[in-house]
Amino acid sequence: MRYIIVVLVWFILFFTGCKTSDTVANSSKELKSNQYKGVVQELTMPVKLRGGLVLKDFYFTTSSKNYFIKFSEGYVSKEEAMKFLGKEIIIKGEIKNGAWEDFPPYSAEEQKTLKAPRSGEYIVLEKIYKP
Repeated sequence: MRYIIVVLVWFILFFTGCKTSDTVANSSKELKSNQYKGVVQELTMPVKLRGGLVLKDFYFTTSSKNYFIKFSEGYVSKEEAMKFLGKEIIIKGEIKNGAWEDFPPYSAEEQKTLKAPRSGEYIVLEKIYKP
C-alpha cells in the first residue's frame, strides 16, 4: 500500500511540476518565427485634423524597423498596448503589407495634407507576453 501511495505522489508531482512557460519560445530566450521583441511607441504626425486634432499612431519598434500597429485585425486592444508604452516586450504577431486603415477616416482635404500614403508594412498583434 505504501508503494502505491509513493508512486501516486511521485506521479502527481512530476506532471504538475513540468508545466512550460507561455512567455517565451524556450529557455534559451530564442524567439519563435511569429514572435517579435520590441517597444510599443506612440508617434505624432505633424498633420492637423478636424477640430484641431493631431494624428497619433502606434508603432511597434524592433531593433531594425518601425511597424505601424493595425489594431482592427489583431486580438490586442489599443488600451492593452498602451499599458506597455516605452517598455520592451515580446509579442506574438504577424507582419503584413497593405492599407493601414479599413476605411478612410479623413476628409478629402485632410488626405491631401498627408504626404505619405497610409499603406505599407504593418504588424497585427495577437498576444503580448509580459516583460
